[in-house]
This record gives sequence, structure tokens and C-alpha cells, in this order.
Amino acid sequence: MNATIIDRLNKAWGYNVGPGPMWELVEDRGWFKEAQGLMESERNRRPRVHENVSVLNGWTFLDAEEGSTYLPTDDIITEEGNFRPPPPIPCYFGPFGSQTARTTEMLSAFKMADFIPNSSAHVFNAGAPVWGIDWCPLHPDTRKENGYRYYLAVGPLPSPSHSPEIGIRVQRPSKACIQIWSFGSDAGYESASTGREGNTHGASEPNSGRMRCDLVICIDCGPAYELKWCPLPSPSAQTAFAGPKKLGLLAGTFEDGSFAIFAIPDPKDIAPPNHDYSEPHHSFLIQFYG
Repeated sequence: MNATIIDRLNKAWGYNVGPGPMWELVEDRGWFKEAQGLMESERNRRPRVHENVSVLNGWTFLDAEEGSTYLPTDDIITEEGNFRPPPPIPCYFGPFGSQTARTTEMLSAFKMADFIPNSSAHVFNAGAPVWGIDWCPLHPDTRKENGYRYYLAVGPLPSPSHSPEIGIRVQRPSKACIQIWSFGSDAGYESASTGREGNTHGASEPNSGRMRCDLVICIDCGPAYELKWCPLPSPSAQTAFAGPKKLGLLAGTFEDGSFAIFAIPDPKDIAPPNHDYSEPHHSFLIQFYG
């Protein structure tokens, strides 16, 4: 038997397997049929796939007023009959005995290093409880090009009190959203803003960096019950397409009972020409049709 396979089996047998989902144990440890060459290299174990799948037409930018109707809301209705935006979340951060109060608005984030030195953690507010969340896999050859920036898909519920009824489909249109958050080094964001390559300290992982919401995908099929990126990197091919570049393929199950796969555009590729990437946070509001 191949030595690499024996090593994997010995490592897997070291787990105490109990009742529960097996996928969490085998994720990133399976033998992808697309794997090729020497398995010691990540670019061989996890090659790019579905590169020729492009971002389809049928989407458009929404202004802030229209896009806000897809974002999570509070449970309180205004005199005009509209739901209020969710209030900021107050919380205390820092070591016990020297904590600091801070409120976090929806779609905002901050680094825990502001309260705990050398911490690499971040705190962000999606606006409501989150049921679906997943990191976008990136190929090793594209990480430097992205400024070592990583992306997280987040599927919040429409409001804090929203209680999905399992087995009962919501009727369309049922407005909801999928948020694409980015996490990377300060230098990576600055280089995207200036067009110059930033100093990433020669590392593939960012330091404390920054986190922000880059993209809000507005949908009418209800909130996501689950979100999963294609397990292997699935960006656009190097050859240019007519439309925007693809960040990856994102699948989800939704409250209307549907299952959908989205070709998510790269937020950097659809940014307005004069967009300042050094801003702490910016949202693109997009409507997908069909």
C-alpha cells in the first residue's frame, strides 16, 4: 500500500469516532478524484475545478435604500409600517477585570487586538443569528494575488426573533441575504486600493489584519439553512471572461425548500472604479434573478 495512504489511515484511526456527522472528520482529509501529482503539495491535493463556469448575467446593483430591504431587521415596526434596522449589539471585551464596553453596528467588525494584545481574532455583526457560514477555499497560486485575503460566506436570519419551521416552505418572495466577508492583512487592503503590492511580511497568513463585509447578495428564497462552498477552489480561469471574475461556487439550502448554486463574483472585480479599498467597510448590494 502507498506510504501516503498508510499515513492518512493511521492518522484517521487516531480519532475516537462517536455518534454524529462523519463529514466533519473527513473534511480536508478525503481523496478528491481531481487530485494529481505528488500529494505533499496542496496545489496537487486540492487543484482548481470548474474554472470555466462563469458569473451569469441577470444580476444588477441595488442602491442602499432598496438593498436594505434584504438585510436583517429589528422586530419593531416604525410609524411608516417598516421594520427598524437591528440595534447595535453592546458587549464587553478584554481581559477579566479590565474590560471595555463596545457596541457593534450591523455589517461592522473590529479586531480583538484592540482589547487583547497580539490577538488575531475578529468580531463582526451580521445583524441577526447566523445558520449558514463557510470559508471560501483559495488555491495557493492565487493567495498572493488576493493580498492573502480570505472570504467567509454568512447567511443570517431575517430578524433575531425569526423562527424557521422545519418542513414548511416559505412562500416567495421572501427577502433575505448572503453576506460575503473578507479577512486579510492591512497591507493587502491597501495594495488593492493603490494598485501597488503591499508588504504581507512574506507570510501566507495575515497578522491581526482587518475584516469587513465586501458583498451582500440579495435573494428572495428566504434565509439560508446551510451554506457550503465547493470544497476545492473554483475561481475563474486565467483567460478573461466577458463578465466579472468568479470568486467561487457557493451552494445553499433555503427556507422556501430550494437548493441553489451561485457563481459568486469576486468583490474586487465588480467594485466601482473610484472605490477606496482603504475604507473600513463597504457593501455591494446585488440581486440575482432566476
